[in-house]
Amino acid sequence: MTQLEIRKRLLAEQSDLLRSQLSRDVGEWRNGVKSLGGQARTAAAVLSVAATVAAGISAFRRRHKRSANGRFPLLSTILGGARTASALWQAFHPQQRP
Repeated sequence: MTQLEIRKRLLAEQSDLLRSQLSRDVGEWRNGVKSLGGQARTAAAVLSVAATVAAGISAFRRRHKRSANGRFPLLSTILGGARTASALWQAFHPQQRP
């Protein structure tokens, strides 16, 4: 076997090793991206719930204004509470995607 054939064989083996290493690295990268995507979805859900809660509290506080006779309007209070409860329910129990 000549020096050129030995070198050619060595380069072919090295190429195979690098190819398999690259394949493993790409697999690890894909797993990392999937994990990051899951964490981003979780963070987005938490932020969405927090924003919904803040909006609900803000809307509920705005609706608690006294009427001219110094009382809170009962129907307005009940409807505001129902709206807030509905928004919170939808935030904590999102619709399942198909």
